[in-house]
Amino acid sequence: MYGMRNELRSAWLQTTPDRDKIITLQRDASNLRNRMEEKMTACRLDLFQVLTPEQQAKVRADGAGRGVPKRAGYRR
Repeated sequence: MYGMRNELRSAWLQTTPDRDKIITLQRDASNLRNRMEEKMTACRLDLFQVLTPEQQAKVRADGAGRGVPKRAGYRR
């Protein structure tokens, strides 16, 4: 992702940005991001299945599926 982001930034900074290249890079980055999110979701679901009911309840209480767990004093 970092390499793609840098390549995309570089494409935008060209004197005459290549429209097709930028669109392709953005599409590739989006596809990669989607695949990563699907894998993270599958991992979370698999992990959730091995937890005890008590552990599952704690995960739910902490905000499972929201991406960032609730923590005292945490600000976005």
